Amino acid sequence: MGTSATNEQSETFERRYFETLRRARAIGAVALKGSHFEELSDYECRQYDELESGFVEALDGTVNTHYEFELNEQGKLVARDKEPTEFMLNRALVNAQLLARQDSFFEFMVERTKAELDELHQQEDMARGRTSYNTIVTFSPYNEELATLSDNIKKLEQAAQVPRWRRAMIRVSHWDGQRLHIFTRSIDNSSVELLREAAAGPPLNHRFRADCANAMLAERITSKLPSAFIKNLPVMITEEADRLLADRNGGLEFRQGRSQEEAKAAQEFIQTQNDIVLELINIGRRLALEHDNFADYKAAFEQATYNCSALLEARFKLGVHEPLVDYQAAAEAAGAVAEAEGREYNMCGYVLKRGEPNVGVKTGFESLLRLEGKKVQCPECKHQVVVPKSELAAGHLHCPDCGYGVDVCTGRRFNKKPNVPKAERKNLGFVDQLEKALAKHSRQKRKLRSDFS
Repeated sequence: MGTSATNEQSETFERRYFETLRRARAIGAVALKGSHFEELSDYECRQYDELESGFVEALDGTVNTHYEFELNEQGKLVARDKEPTEFMLNRALVNAQLLARQDSFFEFMVERTKAELDELHQQEDMARGRTSYNTIVTFSPYNEELATLSDNIKKLEQAAQVPRWRRAMIRVSHWDGQRLHIFTRSIDNSSVELLREAAAGPPLNHRFRADCANAMLAERITSKLPSAFIKNLPVMITEEADRLLADRNGGLEFRQGRSQEEAKAAQEFIQTQNDIVLELINIGRRLALEHDNFADYKAAFEQATYNCSALLEARFKLGVHEPLVDYQAAAEAAGAVAEAEGREYNMCGYVLKRGEPNVGVKTGFESLLRLEGKKVQCPECKHQVVVPKSELAAGHLHCPDCGYGVDVCTGRRFNKKPNVPKAERKNLGFVDQLEKALAKHSRQKRKLRSDFS
């Protein structure tokens, strides 16, 4: 492989997107035509896909996704911006190898990434018509055998796994003659043994030889199936796993490994929030133009993405579909709440976090009521304040110092009378003192006129 190809593979999508946005500004709107416009459009489409799938992973719900990939002229499967998928997996392999050199615990990641590269090559062979099958089913359990100590569980989370939910993923890859369709479903409360039993039943009727997570990931199931059947296949697989879980739990109903009360369709919800995702993309464009180097842009965009994740999480938890009144106000308020709780968001393996946690539980969704007695920075006056419990229960972030309030889910602002006068909350600056003196002088003049009239 040549040096230029190696450099191209090592350059991340985020950096290339940033540089494309900067280049678009330099070219100007009038000159941005033809291939330049198409290039930027491809990047924007991929950015949307990346964010949408990331938010689905970040929410405390079931994963239910469907994405399409095309072959390029070289016979490689490519993302929406035409980057070969192989480049992304090669970068992931290099990262896993570096991590494993620092800590041998992460050797399992190297093995998993190699299995996923093999899966990609199998998908490409299938798309090129070199196989007798057009469908691949992949079971991807979490590495339960390593989840023995709290430190190990943290490391598994660092490796983009979700041991606290005992989450497995299944992928159904299908070539319809023009595009590769990949359907992904999560199965919680899973184990290698449960997945072995689910695969042995209908519709797969496959008996796994694998007896551990990485071996199961590498042992893929192939078949030739009609395209009309494919959408139902992942549903049938998860339903078989749910049936087994019900048998083991006294008939309790499950949906993708979760009880009906817990199960929420994250993908369906995120698809109803496309205006929020587009707003974040608009912010990303602006940040790319405001920052001259990639590192500063990346840090700023990560903070904006963190706030957006918190906003979507709050709306998802409270079942809010009401249109936003003020995105910026809602995102900043939701981000302040999430930061106070020390929440992290795992977006397809990329963990977003801000500040230091001040509550015991760092992962998963916590109710707004967990903030009771915790200090939150008011987005308006920047004071650290304790938000009243009654406001938290209503999904409001209200500062008792300055009276500023905002509905976390919609950004609708409101004001309430502060608990103490402004002069007692902080020392007056020069301008404040001048305004106070002028106001006093004005009152005295009015009084004098009144006395002489």
